[in-house]
Amino acid sequence: MPGSRTAFLDNEDSLILERSGIVRVTAVARSNYGIVRDQGVHFKTKKFGEIRDWKPDRLCNTVASAADQAYDYVVVTTKAVPELRLTPEILSPLLSPEYTNKFAQPTYLLLQNGLNVEKDLYNAIRKLNQGKPSIVCAALYVGTNLAAPNVVVTNDLESLFLGIYRHEDHTTSANSADETALLQDLGSIFQRGGSAITIVPEIQRVKFAKNFWNLSFATFATLTGYTVPSLFRSPPASKDEQCNPYLYPITAELVQQHSIPAIKTTMKELLTLGMRR
Repeated sequence: MPGSRTAFLDNEDSLILERSGIVRVTAVARSNYGIVRDQGVHFKTKKFGEIRDWKPDRLCNTVASAADQAYDYVVVTTKAVPELRLTPEILSPLLSPEYTNKFAQPTYLLLQNGLNVEKDLYNAIRKLNQGKPSIVCAALYVGTNLAAPNVVVTNDLESLFLGIYRHEDHTTSANSADETALLQDLGSIFQRGGSAITIVPEIQRVKFAKNFWNLSFATFATLTGYTVPSLFRSPPASKDEQCNPYLYPITAELVQQHSIPAIKTTMKELLTLGMRR
């Protein structure tokens, strides 16, 4: 497969891409650039084992320093926080005349949660007048933590759903031949690297389902100070056993009065938002 790929990330996706054996990975490290350059990344994974001193094919400390060559794919794994910084701002060196006058636009893969997070990038690429923007979005299920600036710890949860971003198109529910070829090409890279891949004909529904649970459980884990697993209870041992969660007597009434209604309200709000999108 000709060309090279670049990944903007702090997790195991760079490792998966390079494990495929068919890509050259340029990774942009931000705050941890120095330690990754000097010591590499230490991965502690249940899926791939423990890997020490790993480095990508090329390491850069800014997007601008990586914007010196053409790429087939640009993978964005930064959090989507539009209130602070839009994705086109992060990728601005790749959207600048200095870059676009030399190189064609790549396909962008956005490994970002959130609804409609692709819109700003799509509009920015359209302004370049280099043809229809090529954006693949995803729903990523992965349990990972940055234990130290260059130490990544993951569990065995890792699943990636890929689909085409179709701007303002809420009815198309099948991939075209060109879309299928693009998704299979990109998906094969992750699959060869060891990732569990599912290609879907309409990604926004899958993203919404994931965000539905993320918003509800992550919000209340943050507000209560408890970990997400603490919001769950083991299933009943038999079908006759009732699944009634234990509530500490002192706070039981407060949970019934405040917590459960608030969780239901949050879920209803997201459903309303999804219907408007």
